[in-house]
Amino acid sequence: MDAPTLVVAAKLTSITLSLLTSGYGLFASQNILPRLLSEPPRVSTPLFAHIFRTGGIFVVPLSMTSTAASAYLAYALPLERNAWGAAALAALATMPWTGLVMLPGIRRLIEIVRMRGCKGRVKGVGSIWGC
Repeated sequence: MDAPTLVVAAKLTSITLSLLTSGYGLFASQNILPRLLSEPPRVSTPLFAHIFRTGGIFVVPLSMTSTAASAYLAYALPLERNAWGAAALAALATMPWTGLVMLPGIRRLIEIVRMRGCKGRVKGVGSIWGC
């Protein structure tokens, strides 16, 4: 593949996959998770865990591919290096953020609901931190 074609393909890949992954997160946050808050933990936690796991299966490969395409563009297009480098870092940043910040809390939520002694005190996904 010649360089101009590769650049166009990388741009399409980077932008499209970034939009897909952000759309997935926005859809879940806007449409699914608020509805789960009103459900009892025995219903909401398995659904939330499923959404989180399938999201990882979907989002991680797309984010990595978007990062690689943006990094290639930062290398191949010196005049646009800063913009594509920032795009690569933004696409990559979702994974450490999820792993370091969100994952411990998500695991804690799931574990609390699975604990037998905590069932009576759990009123919803949003209120189980005190358990």
